[in-house]
Amino acid sequence: MIHLFTTVLSLYVILRLVLPLRVAPRVKVALCLLALACSMKLYLLRLIYGSIVPEISRSAMLALGYVHGTLILLTILCVMRDILLLCLRGANRILPRVPRDILSPNRWAALLLILSLALGVFAVRQGVAEPLIHEVDVTLPGMPRALDGLRVLHASDLHISRTFPREWTAALVERINASRPDIILLTGDMVDGTIEDRARDVAPLAGLKARLGVYMCTGNHEYHWDWPAWKRAFEALGIVVLENAHVTIADRGTKIVVAGVADRIAKRFGLPMPDPAAALAGAPKDALRVMLAHRPQVVYDATKEGVDLQLSGHTHGGQLAVARLLVKLMNEGFLSGVYAVGDTRLHVTNGTALWSGFPMRLLVPCRFELLTLKAPPASN
Repeated sequence: MIHLFTTVLSLYVILRLVLPLRVAPRVKVALCLLALACSMKLYLLRLIYGSIVPEISRSAMLALGYVHGTLILLTILCVMRDILLLCLRGANRILPRVPRDILSPNRWAALLLILSLALGVFAVRQGVAEPLIHEVDVTLPGMPRALDGLRVLHASDLHISRTFPREWTAALVERINASRPDIILLTGDMVDGTIEDRARDVAPLAGLKARLGVYMCTGNHEYHWDWPAWKRAFEALGIVVLENAHVTIADRGTKIVVAGVADRIAKRFGLPMPDPAAALAGAPKDALRVMLAHRPQVVYDATKEGVDLQLSGHTHGGQLAVARLLVKLMNEGFLSGVYAVGDTRLHVTNGTALWSGFPMRLLVPCRFELLTLKAPPASN
């Protein structure tokens, strides 16, 4: 599906940007082939290496991601230009003051190319930048007063890979531990690659420290790399994996239930689908209920189960500022931040890293979140 989408993007660039150029036919042919090759990057990687995230050098992955991402940025800019030109043509009928040469698409070609190349450099740099720590206070209607001030570290979409290797993981663990959370909760898309290729890169996760433990649910990416084997590997690192299951933790004279659900892509692999009801079966009803779900849409079922707080990732915050509205629509209105769904509070993070297949962020920084949970003000 993604190959078809990027091919359509390249065809738009060819039709609206390349073909109108006043250059020699052979130059147009070369530019058309280049646009098609860029759009088919993932397909060509699978054809050559057998994987869309091959085990090649980090610099090579970033270079390929830059070329591929620049085409996407160029397409977005081209669409924006066409909308602007359409508006200018409409205005020209009423106020004939817009010079005709400005309305020529050919005049814009060099500007759009230079702008997309420059934005691409910035976006790749921001995509692989050190994740920021983002502190958020979240008031939960059903929060026991005894737990007021509980510090929850939420990280998602680590995508540990050749792009985010052992050194990156070790630095992240050090920064998370320095924030001194009470509990660490991870909401999937932890890894890209087989255990044989990634074992060394994920090993620093064993150093995560929190007095109430470290817990995770699955994302969609783990299933592509033999999830049952990865589940055992994460458990060996001291991470409690919650797959349609929960644990009950005693703290400050009260209870916290941490539940986690599978990801819906599991159906492709003959594995359990997300099931909040099963995840919370038998859980005490008087406890603070926290749900880990990679995709935010699970919140509609979670709220029926009396969940106080759901933590999710998956959206990457839209990744590109100009694509945020589209990503929000694709995720039923959820993108980044805190949302109220009934009595449930949903927190969606931008993500701590990103998928190596598209290593770009534009004004949507990667981060991990330190949530301070608050009880509602006491009523008089």
